[in-house]
Amino acid sequence: SSGKNGDPANGVSADFGSGGCSHHTKGMVQEILGTNGVPVPADPFPEDGKITTHLDKWFLPEVVAQKNEQTYTNATCRTIELTLDDDGLWLGQKDNKSKEGGLFLLDDFEYLDAERTIANPYFDNISASGKRHNFGFTMKIQATFEYIPGQYFEFFGDDDVWVFINNRLVVDIGGQHTQVFGSVDLDTLGLEEGKTYPFHIFYAERHSVYSNFMMKTSIDLKTEASLF
Repeated sequence: SSGKNGDPANGVSADFGSGGCSHHTKGMVQEILGTNGVPVPADPFPEDGKITTHLDKWFLPEVVAQKNEQTYTNATCRTIELTLDDDGLWLGQKDNKSKEGGLFLLDDFEYLDAERTIANPYFDNISASGKRHNFGFTMKIQATFEYIPGQYFEFFGDDDVWVFINNRLVVDIGGQHTQVFGSVDLDTLGLEEGKTYPFHIFYAERHSVYSNFMMKTSIDLKTEASLF
């Protein structure tokens, strides 16, 4: 119905909420990263992949407000710290086992400006598991790394997650689902030792209740704070 999830009038936000590819769905995006640096919807698209009309725009900033001839987007930068675990792997974990209880980086994103005068029209304050969080967001992590034989990457979480190495899809965890595991042995990708390659993670939290993010890798990622 009008104004609710799935209404095209809502634009990109129509793809967020219940009912979209309600299980682990592979093949939602093309194998090669788009020239604009974000995933390209697959063609043909999985038949059971619902409310995903605007997937090509999920990871692009959208102008949502204007004030004093200045435009404001719904994009912001946040940090996920990586720590070395007991196995010597880099671990980034914000899930139901971490102190935060999940990946909730945008609970403070109620306003678009530092003066807190321009409200974020997409800000949510949804109650889940006894706490309130801002669900319904996407994240892009962009980095580079030097390939060394033996490198490994794994992810465990929800919802849609796509990992691209050298602009090729290597972990495909699309859909709205509970936590799903995905991994890749970089020695299987035909990379050249000592060469530098691009690395991307795309994460979409499209449903409330849980927001789980856990990545573990031996890759030494180099980034310039380009996490949106």
